[in-house]
Amino acid sequence: MTKNHDQAIDKYEDDLLGRQNFVKNLAKSIEQYSGKDSFVIGLYGEWGTGKTSIINMLVDYLQDPKNQTSQEHYKSPIIVKFNPWYFSGQEHLIRQFFSVLSSNLDSSIKKMGQELNDGLNNVGKSMKKFAEILEPVNKFVIPFIPVPLLGETTEGLQKLMDSVSSAIIGDGEESSIDPIKLKENISEQLRDIDKKILIIIDDIDRLNKNEIKQIFQLVKSLADFPNTIYLLSFSPEVVTQSLEEVQGGDSRKYLEKIVQYPIEIPLISQSYLEKFLYFEINKIVKTKNLDQNLYEKRWLEYIFNTLNLRFYFTNIREVTRFLNIFKFNFDLIGEEVNTLDLLIVSAVQSLDTKLYSFLKNNKERFVGGKDKKHQNNLDRSKWIDASSQDSKELENKLLNGISLLENNKLFYRQYDYIKPSLNFLFGQLENVTNSKQSESLIPKTVGERRSIGHIDYFDYYFQLSLPNDKISYLEINQLLNLVDNPDQFLERLENYKNSDKLSSLIDELKININRLFLDDQSNRCKLLHKLIVFYDELDSERIDCVISGKVYRVISEIVQNSCFGDYETKYLSILKELFNISQSHLSFSYLLLLDKFANTFSLYQENYKRDIDRINEYKYANNFIQLENMMLDKIKTNVENHKIFESKGFLAFRHFWEECENQEITQQVTDLINSDKHCFLKFLIICYFCNEKPDKTFLNRFISDQNCLKQISSIKEDKFYWDSLDQLEKQTIDKAYSVIFNSNDN
Repeated sequence: MTKNHDQAIDKYEDDLLGRQNFVKNLAKSIEQYSGKDSFVIGLYGEWGTGKTSIINMLVDYLQDPKNQTSQEHYKSPIIVKFNPWYFSGQEHLIRQFFSVLSSNLDSSIKKMGQELNDGLNNVGKSMKKFAEILEPVNKFVIPFIPVPLLGETTEGLQKLMDSVSSAIIGDGEESSIDPIKLKENISEQLRDIDKKILIIIDDIDRLNKNEIKQIFQLVKSLADFPNTIYLLSFSPEVVTQSLEEVQGGDSRKYLEKIVQYPIEIPLISQSYLEKFLYFEINKIVKTKNLDQNLYEKRWLEYIFNTLNLRFYFTNIREVTRFLNIFKFNFDLIGEEVNTLDLLIVSAVQSLDTKLYSFLKNNKERFVGGKDKKHQNNLDRSKWIDASSQDSKELENKLLNGISLLENNKLFYRQYDYIKPSLNFLFGQLENVTNSKQSESLIPKTVGERRSIGHIDYFDYYFQLSLPNDKISYLEINQLLNLVDNPDQFLERLENYKNSDKLSSLIDELKININRLFLDDQSNRCKLLHKLIVFYDELDSERIDCVISGKVYRVISEIVQNSCFGDYETKYLSILKELFNISQSHLSFSYLLLLDKFANTFSLYQENYKRDIDRINEYKYANNFIQLENMMLDKIKTNVENHKIFESKGFLAFRHFWEECENQEITQQVTDLINSDKHCFLKFLIICYFCNEKPDKTFLNRFISDQNCLKQISSIKEDKFYWDSLDQLEKQTIDKAYSVIFNSNDN
């Protein structure tokens, strides 16, 4: 995963939000402070406004040698960072502060000149002693002393130190260590050092109210040493409320007494927010190698500028929240959905959970439920064309969700900015209908782009995972990349024959049908032939007929869409080439394709009934009749090799050859059924004797009851053959015997 956008930046040069000048000026102010008294700067800002990033940039700037000269070396302060949140919930918060302070002073000794070295060494030792005697302060003393008392007079500090001594040695006893004198000693040592100590305390607003009080007691009375500069970072609203709850009084006035220089985090300009947003989105997207169906950089520019993504967010907190949500969503499902659409959905999710939930729970309102009409073939440019009847129907169907949102006021304050994007995702663009750019930007179908506006992909955007029975974008691309090698294409396709993903795979082929339109007709026909072989394999292995039906629709659409410009001659040419490639191979899909063409030009009526007059008058009659004869030759060949009964298309083939008045085939089929027990068994299955309502009438057109009973007896008497049959075949024989025997008995 890419980095968390809530994480503060560490380096001055990493800033993308125009805060460098602010940090630089703050650093110069700190370096140029010449007073000896402790000075307190308050860095004010709400959560998520970048306080910690500014602190890190400040530290990096102050410590960077290129920002210092040898003469300025002593102006650069010793930096001590103390984050009380790390010790929140522990008893010795103040002792931890002095421990961190003394430790940092120790580590700074080696970096200083001899004069500073000796001074800091003494301060460090004294600080450790001071920390030790303050160990019981948190638990016994400070929680019970009001903050104003500590902040008003030296008398207040004396009372505190008296309490400290009592807590350490007990009342009435004398101590060898005087806390007041020890603090004065530390102060004198620090006053003589020509070096400032910058003490940074961050995340004060994350502490509980008692701990917040302790931090301000610490800064105001216990650690207000000379040559110290405090930079306190917090939300003033949170801190003032906590102080009022724990001690009462006007906490704002109290803050004014402690913080001498309050600084509000500067507002980030809209232009910097936009640049930062654009930069970070691109950085997230680059973590995956996406193809142009899922992402193009110009799409981002389009949604950023035309669809107003740059105006969705008004501050860095909103931007950060959005980036974290988008990054998480993108890491989970980015390789399966359209990046542009996911960006918009993530924006809605970050800005208004109510609107997001409405989208998630109203699939049928936005993509039409189970009805896939318009889904595969309409691209967004057609949706935008309000003059089209289809687009008006689509608008009524898909945009009722948007209107319901408006009528019920279920939208965020930024909804006016978001609305064009929602319309872009789900229907006609009210605010972008005049944008010619949108038409050129989205030339691909909604399905090819794996858009949320397609019923097959809508759920992906909310489930954020690929269901087990769905094929991945990577898998479908690996298959589609093999279209120029039909043999490998079929081999890869066959790997999914018994997979739960098969139905999803065929759906994806339909969606990506444009990638199956090979420029060369010969190659296209070879690919079609492999799809037909696969269709027949599904048919013969009794795999879900719904799936085989989907495969045929893919085949049919490839043929249909290959005939633009000169439909009739191209269609007839493709069928002829297919028939030649397949040689003796007989497929029901061939007859379906021939019938589709014949019906288009009224050459056939129902059940392949030929209109002789229409055929004779047809301008391409010779070509069409040639195809009919090729089909009849295939049927004859398959009768001769006994394969005619293997196809579920037998009934359709029978109608076809009878309409073509080919009595020779009828006789050959009749002879096979009466003489070959295996052909007889397959014919029983064709006549539905494996079902509740067998077609005995059709059976008797080819074989009498008497011959049926003879064939059944022959099958049962051949023990080896009987044992080789599967359960369905045995049930078919028993059912046929029962039906025929009972009908004769009656």
